[in-house]
Amino acid sequence: MGERTSPRRHRSEEQARRRTPDRTPDKPGAGRRSRMGGFLALALLVATQGCADSLPVGAGPISDRDGSPCLIPVDSLFDGGVGRDGIRALSNPPLVPLGHPDAAYIQDEARVVGIRTGDGYVAIPHNILFRHEVVNLDVDGIGLAITYCPLTGSFVAFSREEVGGVELGVSGLLFRSNLLVFDRRPNVQEESIWSQMDGRAVCGPAAGRRLEFVPAVEMTWEGWRELHPDSRVVSSRTGVGSNYAVHRNEEYEQLDNPATLVPIPRLDSRRPPKERVLGIVIGGDGGMAYPFGELSQVPRRVIHQATARGPVVLLWDSWSQGGGVYLAQVDGATLSFQLMDGAFVDDQTGSHWSLAGEAKEGPLEGARMELFPESYVAFWFAWAAFHPETVVWRPSLGS
Repeated sequence: MGERTSPRRHRSEEQARRRTPDRTPDKPGAGRRSRMGGFLALALLVATQGCADSLPVGAGPISDRDGSPCLIPVDSLFDGGVGRDGIRALSNPPLVPLGHPDAAYIQDEARVVGIRTGDGYVAIPHNILFRHEVVNLDVDGIGLAITYCPLTGSFVAFSREEVGGVELGVSGLLFRSNLLVFDRRPNVQEESIWSQMDGRAVCGPAAGRRLEFVPAVEMTWEGWRELHPDSRVVSSRTGVGSNYAVHRNEEYEQLDNPATLVPIPRLDSRRPPKERVLGIVIGGDGGMAYPFGELSQVPRRVIHQATARGPVVLLWDSWSQGGGVYLAQVDGATLSFQLMDGAFVDDQTGSHWSLAGEAKEGPLEGARMELFPESYVAFWFAWAAFHPETVVWRPSLGS
C-alpha cells in the first residue's frame, strides 16, 4: 500500500474491462454487467409515463406516491445485476473471541472494520463484508449497520435510529459505482434508497434525510488483534454457507487500474484511482483525503486538522495500515500530540496514547478520546467523486 505504481496509460479498453469486477450473489463483482436490468427498465418506463420521481429496488419499484422527490436523476442509477437482496445482508451474525476456531478464516493482511461497544470492541472483517456488504448488528440496545462496498472500497457504519431501527439491505443498485442500500419495511412503498458514502436518502419517503454515522476504524486483522486482543469478531458460521476465504479482488484493486463497474464522469488524477484514502468529511463537497501511500512513508504519523466540530487528530500506524481520527479533547481540554520515540504523546501532560485513542500511561492514564464519526476509508476515485473539492493531504502540509 505504501508504494505507488506508475499508471499504464496505454492499457486497452478490453484489458481494463477484464480487470473490472461484475457483481453476483456468489462472487461480488462477478456476473453480468448491465446498466439497466429488466425490472429497473420497466420501473423507469412507468416512471416516465407517470411519476418521474419513482425509484426501483430490485424485484419491484418503490413509487414516490407521497410526492417525495428523487434527489438524483434516475439515469444516474445503475443496475449492478444482482437485484434486491441478491447480495444477502446479515442480521446479527454470531460473534466469537479472536482465538476461536470460527475466526480462523481471516488472513493477517485482511482488512477489518472495528467498532466500540459498551462491553468492548467488535471486528467485522472484509471477508464477511465482501460477500454481504451490509451487516446489521444490535448492540447495547442500538441498531447498527456496518456497510462495505467492494467496488468503491468504502466502509461506513451507521446507526439505524433514523429508519426506526429497521434493518438495511442491498438494493442491487449503484450510484457512482457505490452501494445503495434500502431500509427494509413490511410495505415496500414505505422504503427509501440510501447512498452509502454520504448516508443520504436519495429516493423514497425519506429523501433528503441522513443516517447518523457511527464511529469506526479500519485496519489489518493483524493490527487489530494486537490493538484489541480481547475483542470479538464475526464468526464464519453465518448460516449462509459462503466461502469467506476471499476478502478482496486483487486485480480490480491494483492502484493504477482505472476500471470501474459504473462509468465515473471524471476521474480525479491527483492520486491513483484505487489507492485507499482515509477521508474526513468536512461539510459540502470538500473534506480532507489522506492517501495511504503518503501516510505510509514513515512508520507512524500524527496529523492535526480543524473541523466544524472542533480540532481532531489523526493517529496513523503503517504496520497496521490504519489509524483513527479522534476528537482531540478530554474532559473539555484540547490536546495536541507529537511522536516521541515512536509513541503518541500529548503535549499537555506527556501521557502516552495507543492507536485506539486511549491513554496508556502518564497523568491521563485511562482517558479515552472519542472517534470522529464522519471519517472512513475509500478508494481515491470514489472519495473524489463524492467529494470533488476535497483537499489531498501531503507531508509538506505538515501535521
